[in-house]
Amino acid sequence: MSKRDGQILEAQIRRSSYSISEIAGLMGVDRRTIYNLFSTKDVKTEYIIQIGNLIKYDFSYDFPNKVKHTDFNFKPLPASSEENRNNWKDRYIELLEKYTKLLNRMIDEDK
Repeated sequence: MSKRDGQILEAQIRRSSYSISEIAGLMGVDRRTIYNLFSTKDVKTEYIIQIGNLIKYDFSYDFPNKVKHTDFNFKPLPASSEENRNNWKDRYIELLEKYTKLLNRMIDEDK
């Protein structure tokens, strides 16, 4: 049984460092649209190219009959998107540090 186009897209998106929300925002669609693509048997070529360029992945190997290597032109993400990713990363690290302090305090109280 061959994979659906959507399954191939999903696998590569999940391997990338980009969230579904981030990809949806950059494409100008909602997250539900991306999730719907994952269950699609025959994804439109324009979506394959757009997602490939966003996640910096050349889908010409996965879809040789739909796209060519030259369809992909990896451009850096807009600065606002990179700043947003860094902001979330910083917030996540801060939260982990607070969690670690709380756990250490609870362990010290139990002693």
